[in-house]
Amino acid sequence: MNTCNNCQKENDSHSKFCIFCGSPVDSVSIDQSDSSDTIASEDIVSVDNLENLTHQLSSMNKKFVQLENRILRLEKTLSGKP
Repeated sequence: MNTCNNCQKENDSHSKFCIFCGSPVDSVSIDQSDSSDTIASEDIVSVDNLENLTHQLSSMNKKFVQLENRILRLEKTLSGKP
């Protein structure tokens, strides 16, 4: 079990974020913030992952709209309406 540094609640050992307050489990408490704000490599990877996920979601949304339109056309054909 990991203890959240922000809210002091217990989280599963594999959790990256606190299920109670949403803070990263390995983060420094808000009250104990470090004066040297550096960007961790994990944050950079997360930004890359976010961009990749955004692209994938956009692609899936386009496919969903195409499938929805196809279903509507098939329903019209089956119902005999032009």
